[in-house]
Amino acid sequence: MTATDRRSRSAPVIVIAPDKFRGSMTALDAAQALGDGIRDVLPESRLILMPIADGGEGTLDAFTHAGGERRVVLVRGPLGTATLAEYGVHADAALIEASEAIGIHLVEGAAPGVAVHASSYGLGEAIRAAITDGAGEVIVALGGTATSDGGIGMIAALGFELIARNGTLLSGTPADLMDIAEVRHTTATIRLRQIGFQVASDVTNPLLGPSGAAAVFAPQKGATVEDVAVIEERLTRWSVALERSTSVSTAGLPGAGAAGGIAAPLVALLGARVRSGATIVLDLLGMDEAMQRADLVVTGEGSLDAQTIDGKAPAEVARRARDLGIPVVAVAGIAATELPGITELFPVIYQLSALSTPGEDSFIDARAIARRAGSLLASRWLDSEIAPRPA
Repeated sequence: MTATDRRSRSAPVIVIAPDKFRGSMTALDAAQALGDGIRDVLPESRLILMPIADGGEGTLDAFTHAGGERRVVLVRGPLGTATLAEYGVHADAALIEASEAIGIHLVEGAAPGVAVHASSYGLGEAIRAAITDGAGEVIVALGGTATSDGGIGMIAALGFELIARNGTLLSGTPADLMDIAEVRHTTATIRLRQIGFQVASDVTNPLLGPSGAAAVFAPQKGATVEDVAVIEERLTRWSVALERSTSVSTAGLPGAGAAGGIAAPLVALLGARVRSGATIVLDLLGMDEAMQRADLVVTGEGSLDAQTIDGKAPAEVARRARDLGIPVVAVAGIAATELPGITELFPVIYQLSALSTPGEDSFIDARAIARRAGSLLASRWLDSEIAPRPA
């Protein structure tokens, strides 16, 4: 390699777009550490830091890093205790991370039975606050919730009427799902028809059945076998009531089972579109535009595995880069390199677990090791060991 060739590669434009490294680094932490390492070797490089997420934890961080402003609202937590929830606004769009209002972290140490009793009411309050702020587009990012109430609490908070089988009004508790017959718009909800709703989710599970909200996600929230049966029956009745009220079937709707079934009423009652959380986030960030200028893309997350291939944000980054002919490097805590899909998407992978030195812990010392990974990949780029983008 000539000195001229080396100089031509010394000032690349590099998009750094990692997801979180759970338990060790946020997505922004990872992006900054990798960027520091790259600049140690390529001080003239132009770095575009774009921390990413897939609709779950970290989505609000990605949204605000891209220019969104954080707002705070007081809401009911999943067990009724008042809690402060943050959401993001940018222009006329609002991003609400469901876990901010009704997250599983808000019920730590609670008595058994949380999955049966937790309510999504606070999420509805957060949505209502965003609309009051002037949002014309609302993105609800699902994941990490404590609830399995099908979103009935959220719908109650938004002002819908919940009608029991005997014609009386219900308040919207999880137990009310057993008696729900119909959902009606009110004067308070008419304006919601003018709002564009999107649901950002990283799962495609339906509302009901063996791969639905109760069977798959309720046990993760502490539900017993008996609890799962109760929740499945409740959600079945909820699905029937929603279809009776809107003619929209949610039982087998892909993505309707996310976050305890919250997507189901958003789709049926508010016309929400369920989209891949990764797709929504990358579009909000302007990832395609950033890549148009890039010579190299760096992505990754804590664990590159089968779930990564199945719709996670780093895989979406890699696919978009590949379509544009841009080389991709992945950095991960660990990577299942035995999976063909992993090495096809990420031909160059650095694993923090392999880069740690004696005495280092890949979790505790993740930022230092990620910086080292950034330096290593920058050196490979400088030495032309990573093929450049075709001219």
